[in-house]
Amino acid sequence: MKDVRITKNSDGVYDMKLTAGKFEMCEDGTEAANHFVIRLLAGKGEYNLGGLLTNKDDLGTDWYGIIFNVEMGKPEKTLELRRVILETPGVLSIEKFVWTQTGHSVSIIGRINTEWGTIDVNQEIEQL
Repeated sequence: MKDVRITKNSDGVYDMKLTAGKFEMCEDGTEAANHFVIRLLAGKGEYNLGGLLTNKDDLGTDWYGIIFNVEMGKPEKTLELRRVILETPGVLSIEKFVWTQTGHSVSIIGRINTEWGTIDVNQEIEQL
């Protein structure tokens, strides 16, 4: 494992990722994968930092308005999760996307095409 840096790599990209509570170096499309997981974890409206940032109110995943709303169907929830992934810089398309929800836990299995190639995703997200 390489040392963790807070500087840009030779391509001008910040290249750290968090794995099991430890920072590691990103390679290939894992930058995009880590970025959309962070975007999935952030709830809608969290990016505005309590009103300190403008034009950020609609960013993030609408966990409580869509995903955990029992009145919303699976198509609306799927659209919300796919939207967050597809709006991530570096993501080109979704090749495979399967998700399940149990309470406040969402599991996503997929294959994402990024500017760096195709990456497999197997992620479980639990919101408290």
